[in-house]
Amino acid sequence: MKKMFGMKAALVLALIGGGIVFASCSNGSDGGENPAAGGEIVARMTTVNSELTFYENGTVEFKEDNTAAKSVSVRAVTAAAASSLGTYSGNVTQDDADIALTFASGKRTGTFTAKIAERDDASNISVNMGGENLTLERIQTLVTAWRSAGKTVYFYNDDRAMQVIKDGDNITCHPLVWKTDANGTVSLALLDDNNEHADYKPAAISGNTMTYSGDTYTKIADDRELVTAWRATTSESGKNFIETMYFYNDGTFMIVMNKKENDQITNGFAGTYKDDTTKNGTASATIAGLGTLPGEIENNTLTISQPMNITYDRIN
Repeated sequence: MKKMFGMKAALVLALIGGGIVFASCSNGSDGGENPAAGGEIVARMTTVNSELTFYENGTVEFKEDNTAAKSVSVRAVTAAAASSLGTYSGNVTQDDADIALTFASGKRTGTFTAKIAERDDASNISVNMGGENLTLERIQTLVTAWRSAGKTVYFYNDDRAMQVIKDGDNITCHPLVWKTDANGTVSLALLDDNNEHADYKPAAISGNTMTYSGDTYTKIADDRELVTAWRATTSESGKNFIETMYFYNDGTFMIVMNKKENDQITNGFAGTYKDDTTKNGTASATIAGLGTLPGEIENNTLTISQPMNITYDRIN
């Protein structure tokens, strides 16, 4: 199992306080006839017009609208989307894994097969639904969030974290990576420190309190939403990378980078942005210390012209 999608047991014990079900046929609520989605999100795959969500209680929900226009401003994952609900078995956090989906209600019913793809082609899951092959892309999901005075740290299930520091109207963002050791101790390292995230600092967690880098944080519910997500494959100095850019509704964004060949975490950026990333037009992002990233959105592509010319495809 590759590092980027591993939800480690020690991590879960330290951050959530309970185990996560990876392989389950549990019914969710009432003997399996009418399963109810619930608990933590284990994994989520998406396209502009569909969303497949796996929950820790063994349930799965598929929202889709294949008839909707694939425009920038309209997504299928709204209250109007067709929904199918059921159960799953298999490890949805593991690359190259076989998954079984059984939908008991909604648009699709019956048992179908799915394959978690290798990460090296940036496509994450292919689902065979009665001869119809669907391909979706995996996106990060929140594990926990913590707040101190003016600072918030968000932990994600792809071994990434993001620190948002607010001082009045000024916002500074830092991308981080995190890990746990055999004892369950959580450590974080900055990705923007030019040290290849080698300088890890421990984050002592006790109940709903976390102490990190001299500050005391309190565990909070997720207080922001993902607006759009974009993905690109890039090349630099003969090496290929997969880049994913996430825009949130608090005006912050994060870019995560992995080597395409072995999925190694290589870099990350975070900052603030303005304009509407759900519409065609200009979208300008700013990274402290690096300057502005001028962007242009057209249909389902986002092109950043500086400092490198990169075109991202919208995946959420």
